[in-house]
Amino acid sequence: MTDFHLHSTFSPDGRSSMADMARAETERGIKHICFTDHVENCNASEPLGFEPGDFYEIREAYFASIAETREMFRGRLDISAGIELGGINHDLETAAAITALDGLDFVIGSVHNNRGKADFYFIPYESREECSELLRDYLLENIEIAKSGLCDVVAHIGYPLNCMLARGFELDLSVHTDTVRELVSELVDRGVGMELNVSGFRRKINDSEPSMWILKLYRELGGEIITVGSDGHDVSQAGLFVDRGFSMLREAGFKYVTVFEKRKPRFIKI
Repeated sequence: MTDFHLHSTFSPDGRSSMADMARAETERGIKHICFTDHVENCNASEPLGFEPGDFYEIREAYFASIAETREMFRGRLDISAGIELGGINHDLETAAAITALDGLDFVIGSVHNNRGKADFYFIPYESREECSELLRDYLLENIEIAKSGLCDVVAHIGYPLNCMLARGFELDLSVHTDTVRELVSELVDRGVGMELNVSGFRRKINDSEPSMWILKLYRELGGEIITVGSDGHDVSQAGLFVDRGFSMLREAGFKYVTVFEKRKPRFIKI
């Protein structure tokens, strides 16, 4: 099994060291992981819930820590170096400069907030109509990220749904089926991958991001580049529900899971 969405204390919201996260992954039977700590240089929106920081200031320490952890687990765990880059479409020039840095194996493109808006987690939603409008814009921003060509996969499609549910509004991306289909088609046509993020199974929504119907749509339209991520932020979450994600891949018709090395996809039979 593989876990290609993982945070350490190099993320502002990470709570466990790389070494501890790697150890937890091995205990759950994971064989290949990728650290994808948050990089928010492109994102000027507030609040994000944490001080965004500057990846340029920490990158040497970041890559050094990954190299040290690789050596610690040599022969037991393959470790790739990645980032989760938020708001790529908000600042394409900065995004291009960051994704061109040496040492990166993998780049996740994420939308945690729409342009000029707060992170979905912090919005005090007031109506179902407001939620629906925000979801539409969210999908359109993901399409922009796919078109940028600056990331390897688009992450956790459906992220706002759990945030809205926590405020009492239960929705599904099927309220914008045509826009979902446009996004999935864009991914397939441009050779950009999709992440199956299983963190929702530890939250109130109890579903993957994206849901199974979108995963199947991606496969039906010819999508092949698919990664699985626990989105773990501490040792209790590292690798959690990854096995369930692999079962979903098989159910959706995937024969391979994808890992990335030096920004190139490699397919592993499942």
